[in-house]
Amino acid sequence: MDTCTQITLAQRLDIAQARALQQELVQAFTSGARVELDGSGVMRADTAGLQLLLVFMHSMGVAGKPVVWLSASAALQDAACLAGMADQLGLGVFEGKGNENGSQHGDNSCGG
Repeated sequence: MDTCTQITLAQRLDIAQARALQQELVQAFTSGARVELDGSGVMRADTAGLQLLLVFMHSMGVAGKPVVWLSASAALQDAACLAGMADQLGLGVFEGKGNENGSQHGDNSCGG
């Protein structure tokens, strides 16, 4: 039986929301389930929010647990590019397809 946890990111992926998101990510990590991230509604993201996602995705990868992006807003992708984290977050080239543990879909869309 393949269990899955879907996490829908809030409109603000920033330091003000980091504590609540951290709790949700810790629960997802400890569940052992595959995690699907929906970032389609993110309107604003800062470095703290991106770093939290980066640590989560790294931890999941080390534990051999899959993380898949369902969707990512332009604001989320742009913030990740500006912070230099797009590739590590698996948002280097996002085509709206499943993207497990930061794997690439092609060349970096951040102009690199």
